[in-house]
Amino acid sequence: MVWKIWITPLALDSTSLQIAGGDEKAQAQQVLAAAFDDHFEIANVQLQSGQNGGSDMLLIALETGFAELSWPDKEQLTVSLENSSKPGPSSFPVTDSASPPSNADAALQIAERYAKERFPWGLEKSHVKSFPVGDKAEFGWMVSWRSRIDGVLMPMRLDVQINRAGHVSQLLTRHTEGAVILPPRRVSEGQATKAASEYSRGAKTGEGNLLAVRREGEWRAQWVIPVSAGDDVYPVYVDAETGEVDERASPTQGLPSTPPG
Repeated sequence: MVWKIWITPLALDSTSLQIAGGDEKAQAQQVLAAAFDDHFEIANVQLQSGQNGGSDMLLIALETGFAELSWPDKEQLTVSLENSSKPGPSSFPVTDSASPPSNADAALQIAERYAKERFPWGLEKSHVKSFPVGDKAEFGWMVSWRSRIDGVLMPMRLDVQINRAGHVSQLLTRHTEGAVILPPRRVSEGQATKAASEYSRGAKTGEGNLLAVRREGEWRAQWVIPVSAGDDVYPVYVDAETGEVDERASPTQGLPSTPPG
């Protein structure tokens, strides 16, 4: 349940998987070491071709847990070291964190120490939220950093889950190189919602979110409108400059994850 907050599961086609070469394995080792030193052991690395126009992915099987790394840009990393309400040795201890957290603020302090050491870019010009994972925070707390510019959710994101022992159990990072330059935004949320409703033949729509997305190497500002069809909810992406539905992503690309509250 925790992992569903972050990623949209893809239907894996075994024909799209390849055994990773030496360079891919070495890069995976280097990226994980930057996050967790030597606190992991890679069992296997496979290369999956990009889905729906997205980046290729390195699927990294750990002795305990798993990771995914976008390839070859290494822009996004997702890691699950441990997914249990009973913390064990697989989660990563944070330097100078002797006491287990008892609430969201204490978890935030631990996550900030970890992020400042490993991913300082994630804290710059960003807003942070800390919230429980599980009904009574039995899985700990998620600490999430996000950045908005002129109302647009930027691609940078950093999510660190701190378990009840005060260790890192899950991690998601996305860091893009270079400036994100967006075209003019001329379409309001109301106009985008109308376009999404018409595209979905009058299906029920929810509150939209404006975010920066990369389409074929070009950054665009797009409204993401959630559309309900029975028990399913899927996103419709509407370009904030042209007002047109972007069928390259609708509805194959998952809804963006934003911290609650």
